[in-house]
Amino acid sequence: MPVTVTRTTVTTTMSSSSGLGSPTIVGSPRLLTQPLGLLRLLQLVSTCVAFSLVASVGAWTGPMGNWSMFTWCFCFSVTLIILIVELCGLQVRFPLSWRNFPITYACYAALFCLSSSIIYPTTYVQFLSHGRSRDHAIAATAFSCIACVAYATEVAWTRARPGEITGYMATVPGLLKVLETFVACIIFAFISDPGLYQHQSALEWCVAVYSICFILAAVAILLNLGDCTNVLPIAFPTFLSGLALISVLLYATALVLWPLYQFDQKHGGEPRRQMDPGCSRRHVHYVCSWDRRLAVAILTGINLLAYLADLLLIRSASAVSQSQERSLVPSPTSIMFILFFLNLNIKIKERLVPALFMGRAPGERARPRFLGLVRERGWDQNSLGLIRKEVSPDLPNFSLK
Repeated sequence: MPVTVTRTTVTTTMSSSSGLGSPTIVGSPRLLTQPLGLLRLLQLVSTCVAFSLVASVGAWTGPMGNWSMFTWCFCFSVTLIILIVELCGLQVRFPLSWRNFPITYACYAALFCLSSSIIYPTTYVQFLSHGRSRDHAIAATAFSCIACVAYATEVAWTRARPGEITGYMATVPGLLKVLETFVACIIFAFISDPGLYQHQSALEWCVAVYSICFILAAVAILLNLGDCTNVLPIAFPTFLSGLALISVLLYATALVLWPLYQFDQKHGGEPRRQMDPGCSRRHVHYVCSWDRRLAVAILTGINLLAYLADLLLIRSASAVSQSQERSLVPSPTSIMFILFFLNLNIKIKERLVPALFMGRAPGERARPRFLGLVRERGWDQNSLGLIRKEVSPDLPNFSLK
């Protein structure tokens, strides 16, 4: 990647992963005039306006309001930190991997703002009476949606493209890890009341599943953010494959047990919402137990699909990698064939190899077979040039055409 240094300004050519095709200025105020810089300014302004509007009228009482306020303040703070680091050119001194941190945060922020844009109006704003507080809350929801779109756009711009070498968190499996941990956090919020699961051991097993899978996925993310994947006693791809497989199996059991023991009357569940007396009340800041159970069941299915997609992608990438490795390693038959025609034998150097390169007997009959092997192994003109140089520099150039 070309780098030009002029005083305190570093200019780097942006890779195709950004989708912008323009240079990025690092360590200079000119960064804010670039598309990604402008996008982060939009994120900063929209989250700031969102929490300012809500704070000015105190419209964030209760757990749902607290969650929304935390989301906007957290996203504003971390976006400000990222802008300061890039404006001052402090990426090298940042304690986390800069290849993985910005896109990981952008994905989390998009999910955070999406959740606030849904939860805040449905569980809080609709219960407010018409007036200044309601107007501010509606405007805050709109700016939360803008922030969500801005963060999602950054993820789309900076994620890895096929064949591109980048951090793991910029790949689809890395982004799925973010989704898996985020969904698990939402599940934890809905099961914060122990009364939802402590009366059945099967439901306690489900909570254990959510916790175990969340911890494993969080460890994978932290290892990448800290650039310390080599501390594992096994290869990191093997760890990811095992993690995805275990998580799929565990979530499959939770997807069966949670709805069975929460909604089947034979197992002490409540099949209809009307059977929960708390759901008959319309009260601000409150989500009834039956709705919580239903939300957890839906989120369990979503996470199972995410882990399943993660597993399939990892296995697919592993199969492609093994296939490429096998194609690069010549078989014993190929090695013997190549050695027979192209290696140390004096007669080959003096008679057969010139015949192959120049098209003369006695190599005329072997020439088609030689060409077939060359094309099968994926050699190019440069590879044949190296062979020619090794065998005899006096040979004329040999063309594959």
